[in-house]
Amino acid sequence: MPQIEWDYLIPADLTLDANGDVSVGNWDEVYSFHNNGDRALMSFMGWGMPSIDYITQKGPYQHGLTVLDYRLQPRIIQMVHRRTGGCRDDYWDHRASFVNALRPNRGAGGCLQRARLRKVFEDGTKRDLFVMIEKGPSFEPRGSNWDEWSITETIRFIAHDPIIFNPTQQSESWVLNASSELVFPIAFPIFFGSSVLNDTLNVTYNGTWLTYPVIIIVGPLNGARIKNNSTDEEIALSFDVPPATTITINLNYGAKTVVDQGGTNYIGSVSPDSDLATFHIAPAPEVAGGINELVVEGSNADGNTAVTIAWYDKYIGI
Repeated sequence: MPQIEWDYLIPADLTLDANGDVSVGNWDEVYSFHNNGDRALMSFMGWGMPSIDYITQKGPYQHGLTVLDYRLQPRIIQMVHRRTGGCRDDYWDHRASFVNALRPNRGAGGCLQRARLRKVFEDGTKRDLFVMIEKGPSFEPRGSNWDEWSITETIRFIAHDPIIFNPTQQSESWVLNASSELVFPIAFPIFFGSSVLNDTLNVTYNGTWLTYPVIIIVGPLNGARIKNNSTDEEIALSFDVPPATTITINLNYGAKTVVDQGGTNYIGSVSPDSDLATFHIAPAPEVAGGINELVVEGSNADGNTAVTIAWYDKYIGI
C-alpha cells in the first residue's frame, strides 16, 4: 500500500478546468511534506469542520434569536513541517526550496494563483483543498537545543473556499432513447420526424456537501432541458443547438457561464425559469441516499448528439 502523504501542488500556468481552477494534472511541481528520508509532517490542523457563521434575526419581544440560515467561513490550515539536513549547506538549500515552493507568485506572469493541499490515504484515496499561503515560514531563532542543520517551521494556509473535494472528476452521459422509426408495439406519445432524447440517470453522489456540475451538450439537439427531479431544479435552453456545436454550461459558483466551443456567450439563451444560480447535485439526506434523479429532454437528436454531466465529489471535512 502507498504511504500516507500530504502534498502541496503548485500551479504551472493559468490553464483552467471546468471549476475555473488550474486543470487537474497541470502542475509545475509537487512539494511533499514528508517522505521516508529528510521530511516529516509533525502536526496538522484545520481539516475537520470549517467555522460556521449563522444568519439570525430577532423580534422586538423575542428572547434569544431565530436562526435563518448559515454560511461556512474560510478554512485555516496549520501544519508543522520538518526537514532534516546533514550540514549547513543542506539547511540553506532546504530553506530556499521551501520558500520557492510556497511563494504566492507562482502563477503565469507572476499572477496570484491558488495551489492545492492534498491528502493521500493508504488506499490511494485523494482529498484536495485549494489554499493560499497566509503565514510562514519565518525561520525564527531556535531554542536551547542545537539543531542548526535542520528546519522546523509552522506554516499557515487559508482556504477561502473551505470545501474539500475528490480531485478525480466524475461524469455520466445520457443516450439517445427513442428514434424516428416506428417500432412495434408502439409506445405513446409517438414522436414523428425527429429523434428524441428523453432519458433518466440515477446518480449516486458520495460527497457530504453539494456540488455544482458542468453540463456539456453536443448538437444537434432542440429544446434541451436538464432536470434534477430530486431537487426540483432544471436548466432549459431557448435555442436549438446546431450540429457540430458544443455548448458548455458551467454551474460552479462564481464561474457560471454558457458558451460554445468558440467562447461565444449563450447565457441569454437560458430560459428565465431555469435554476441557473442553484442547480446542483445534492448529498444525503437532502436527497434520499444521495441518489439524484437526473433527466435530459430534447428533440432532433442523431448519432452525433451527446449530453454529459460532470462534477467533483465535495466534502465539508475529513
